[in-house]
Amino acid sequence: RRWFCPHSRRCVACERWSCEECGVVCGDGEDVAALVEQIDPHVVFIDFDRTLCTTKSGSSPARGSHRLDAELWNVVTGGRLCRTKTDQSETRDVRVVTRNSHVDDIRAFMARHVAGGDSVVGSTPSLDAIPPVHHVGKGASKGRVIREVLEETAASLAGRLNPEESTGVGGGGVRAVFVDDSAAELLDPEVASVPGLTKVLFSRVLA
Repeated sequence: RRWFCPHSRRCVACERWSCEECGVVCGDGEDVAALVEQIDPHVVFIDFDRTLCTTKSGSSPARGSHRLDAELWNVVTGGRLCRTKTDQSETRDVRVVTRNSHVDDIRAFMARHVAGGDSVVGSTPSLDAIPPVHHVGKGASKGRVIREVLEETAASLAGRLNPEESTGVGGGGVRAVFVDDSAAELLDPEVASVPGLTKVLFSRVLA
């Protein structure tokens, strides 16, 4: 099974096993926030269903009662605010990468939270303050989106990255974090091959 750690012979998914060699750590929203603070990534990629939001199996957040993980949402909004800084070297980009096809509903749901909760009837929450949402269809790898974004980031920050760091995409020292509740997504070969990417197996309740 592709979510079985060959180094420690443990199941990453069922045992929530962290492995430095696999590049996967396990944690909840608070752990993700601490990790982001520690490594200061240029880009943070966050899954939507069962990670950033309580939605499941591609359901629309506009149907039923759903909530965002508070700590992950702080990471999202913190990253968005960084985009307004004059010094672009301090920018942290945040992207939602999901298999949920209800992209417009996801964007509207996040926009309401940016506005401070449920929007007032007749108001139009701003979509500029929310992260881009990338939909990845069945059979495709989230690694493709991640690599494309990191290549764009490396190009935009050319000449401003630490030349001694060569672990990121394009050899430019671009650091990134990918948070998902699925071990299969994190250990996907295309995702695993992305350099400079720290992968977090997300869970709200750790054993």
